[in-house]
Amino acid sequence: MGITVHYTGTLPPEHSIGEVIDHFKQFCFERELECWQRDDTVTADNCLGKADIGTHIRGIEINIHPDCETLALTFDTRTRRLCDIWPQRGTGKKFTCGKPWYYLDLEGNRHRSEGSLFCKTQYAGAYAHVVVCRLLQELKNFIPCLEVSDEGEYWETGDIEKLTENIGHLGDMIKALGEALKGIAGEEGMGVVVGYDIVGQRKLSRN
Repeated sequence: MGITVHYTGTLPPEHSIGEVIDHFKQFCFERELECWQRDDTVTADNCLGKADIGTHIRGIEINIHPDCETLALTFDTRTRRLCDIWPQRGTGKKFTCGKPWYYLDLEGNRHRSEGSLFCKTQYAGAYAHVVVCRLLQELKNFIPCLEVSDEGEYWETGDIEKLTENIGHLGDMIKALGEALKGIAGEEGMGVVVGYDIVGQRKLSRN
């Protein structure tokens, strides 16, 4: 739960994955952003999808803020599609982002996402969200048909006030849910993280 940017696209043949990596390494160096390269092999042991076995997930990851999810600019080397592999809860296995999944927007509407990557910025605040969008705008130089869905509405509007409003609105919802869980946990003698404010300061309450 939290404001998230979803993005998907396929690298066209006129650009190489290595070119993208080199460009963003330099881009991050000039702006003092931490980044690192990725080159992971998809195997039968770490992936549920047999069709994906043997490919590589290759690219670069960028650390924007301690409370922001890492921005992955990583590709399936077979399809050249933006892709990653993630743990599947309770199985010890992993799945690739090439499989469709679903998410809810601020109004609670359910959307199907065709294997998009995503970066949650809710707990890092508006500045980190703007940086994520700036990096994805840079990626459009390599993937002109990059598709971005921004739950904060900044990508589509460029409106920082709207973004801040959306982060604050969802932050209030998270806090309210946390307070409700805190009450339940208090009855059971458990501890719970009760929420985050809009600038990403963690609040821990134990009973």
